[in-house]
Amino acid sequence: MKDDVRKKLLEIAEFAIEKSKLNKKNILDIILTGSLASYNYDEKSDIDLHIVYDLSSVKDPEKKQIVKKYLDEKRKTLNSKYNFTIKNHKVEIYYQDFTEPHRSIGIYSISKNKWIKFPKKLNLSIDRFEIFKRSMETVNEIKKTIKENPRDYKSLELIFNKIMNMRKKSLKKERDIFSVENLTFKFLRKTGLLDSLSKYLSYLKSRELTIERITYA
Repeated sequence: MKDDVRKKLLEIAEFAIEKSKLNKKNILDIILTGSLASYNYDEKSDIDLHIVYDLSSVKDPEKKQIVKKYLDEKRKTLNSKYNFTIKNHKVEIYYQDFTEPHRSIGIYSISKNKWIKFPKKLNLSIDRFEIFKRSMETVNEIKKTIKENPRDYKSLELIFNKIMNMRKKSLKKERDIFSVENLTFKFLRKTGLLDSLSKYLSYLKSRELTIERITYA
């Protein structure tokens, strides 16, 4: 990894750690994973920056879950609020529990400046038509929901969660990163649809929990 890129990624990770209030003693590694750590990247691929942490010192399971949920919300906020880019690639921050199963063709330790898992090329056929078909079905589902009721927060949240779970459920083994479900998720993310839907949901929730200002004649 080039020195200037590595330095900037470490700075971004440091900022994310500071914002999360994570104790630095609990940080095990800062890694690069996903497309840009393998052979399936393109000009629109994100830089998947994972901050690997250890919560084994937290003995209470409920407290541990609270911390994980907090970090997940913090991740969403950071990725939505800040637009970190390196050489035109958007940096996506992720807080990863070291016990969490993680599947990627390549993993590079930015902290140690070395490969943890050197990527290998896989010759697989990709069903591009099915990926496009599923993507359009999702887009049309969102359009239909908004057309019927622009303020239908619950229905839109269900669609958003369905997209997110589409990826989680498909990644069970290494080759699954090329599955239709995972590639559909990545396509929708690259188009900006996920980011736009997430912002719209935040807007709807803000409207829902707001009392408009009262004007007096």
